[in-house]
Amino acid sequence: IATPVDWDDEAGTPPKILVLTGKTKATQPGLGDRALVRLTEAESGPETEHVARVIRVLEKRQGAILGILRKRDGTRPHYLEPIDRKQRELDIDPRDLKDSEDGDLVSVQVTRSGRYGHPVASVVERFGSMNSEKAVSEIALQSHGIPHVFPAAVEAQAESAKPVEKLGKREDWRQVPLITIDPADAKDHDDAVHAEPDPDEKNPGGFIATVAIADVSAYVRSGSALDREALKRGNSVYFPDRVVPMLPERISNDLCSLKEKVDRPALAVRMTFSADGRKIRHSFHRVMMRSWAKLAYVQAQAAIDGKPDETTGPILDTVLRPLWDAYAVLKRGRTAR
Repeated sequence: IATPVDWDDEAGTPPKILVLTGKTKATQPGLGDRALVRLTEAESGPETEHVARVIRVLEKRQGAILGILRKRDGTRPHYLEPIDRKQRELDIDPRDLKDSEDGDLVSVQVTRSGRYGHPVASVVERFGSMNSEKAVSEIALQSHGIPHVFPAAVEAQAESAKPVEKLGKREDWRQVPLITIDPADAKDHDDAVHAEPDPDEKNPGGFIATVAIADVSAYVRSGSALDREALKRGNSVYFPDRVVPMLPERISNDLCSLKEKVDRPALAVRMTFSADGRKIRHSFHRVMMRSWAKLAYVQAQAAIDGKPDETTGPILDTVLRPLWDAYAVLKRGRTAR
């Protein structure tokens, strides 16, 4: 099944084409290849809208091969031991080792044929020792086929996205003291929280808790290149040394990051709990919010423990303590259940 290489996203979802291959190698594309095809009148299948026959393969997909560089004596001193045991060993061009050493994890590309047609490869990238976090991540990416490079069309669409500045039909929540609390090294801040005692006399000791998340739909339209790529990935993947995001950094780390004192579109749920931790009601809201503070977990806990800093000090009693009190109520309810 193929899709057009060039497609205008405004025209909707690109059509799926059932490809009928020929008998020669020039008319038998593989996965990821580009081919020139001719649409036919044949009946398409249940998952496709058109049928086409291959005229010729235009571009073969050249995938990098991941493996461990090994050194030996003799006329072929360097070779690749592939991570995928189904692949055969490859001789490595000694002129293109990229400073790799024996035992390093590397990715290589087959560049030419050596003596007797034996393939020779060049190092594309060196990841360092097999014991490093980077090496572990690369092996996981390759072994599980996790897509980690965004297509040019997706990157272009992300870069062209503009911040949402107009309130429109959104509720104005910029005066609600929502805050983000994340790991100290977090790059994206996609959720914010707030809690306050319920002023309703019929709910003594109860709390109103609010959670807001960045509204991705403000930038990612259904059926667009961004939407299709997000659907393909399904989720972000976290490794010890990196994050493989579901959406490009322009979206995930910028426009959809609830940055401190910056207006951001968001979706929010406001929940009312009783003093014994039972949820009484909830409501959903499409809002424009402005994070009042960006805190790290340790920083927020230190303030509660009596060691506030210049950021947490001014909001300790008005924002942080109500959050911890609301947590105590929810914990009480969970214990009771």
